[in-house]
Amino acid sequence: MSVIQAVLLGILGGLGIWDSRVMGLCMMERPLFLGPVVGLILGDFQTGIVVGASLELVMMGIVGMLIFIPAGSVIYALFRENVYQRLQRKKIVKKQE
Repeated sequence: MSVIQAVLLGILGGLGIWDSRVMGLCMMERPLFLGPVVGLILGDFQTGIVVGASLELVMMGIVGMLIFIPAGSVIYALFRENVYQRLQRKKIVKKQE
């Protein structure tokens, strides 16, 4: 890897992080975008596409399920419990069994 490639990759990484924080959400931080660009910088565009697409599938499937589903279930359970406690204090509903 040459110094120019390293500098370009550093700039690309900075733009990828800067995307969601400054420029709105352009989705430049996603592997589907960054993989081919990294491949182009390093001189192997085809491998960049394959790696980017593979990482995108992993991020969409496994990471999304592991993070969102348990968090969503916990938030729902806490919110539901809070609502039922308020309704019981106001004597609107009976305690669930």
